[in-house]
Amino acid sequence: MSNEISRRLVKVVDNVAPSVAPEELPLPEVDVGQIWIAAPDEGPAVLVLITDVSDDHVQALMCSSEGDMATETDAELAARITGCPYRLLVHGDLAGSIMRTRLVGCPGRIDPRSCSGS
Repeated sequence: MSNEISRRLVKVVDNVAPSVAPEELPLPEVDVGQIWIAAPDEGPAVLVLITDVSDDHVQALMCSSEGDMATETDAELAARITGCPYRLLVHGDLAGSIMRTRLVGCPGRIDPRSCSGS
């Protein structure tokens, strides 16, 4: 009996999928107005609002749920507008470029016209 179990274990281990390098994974489909979770190498993941999309990176504004930290450059968005389960604070002065491979989930979005400069 133990010989039969060990053969089954070997068979399962033999079927392990090969590792895929991160640069070989497909880039996520990203659009302006989407709210994404961005995962850094170190530290906690953050929410970002996509304002521009390029081939391998995006331009984004940092977001949080800390409405009491709002300044004159921030915008507070209701949950019904974003689709997120809570109010979202978009930090208008915290912008940057993020590699698309760092985007790991899209919990919400706003109308893309709200992200344009016009």
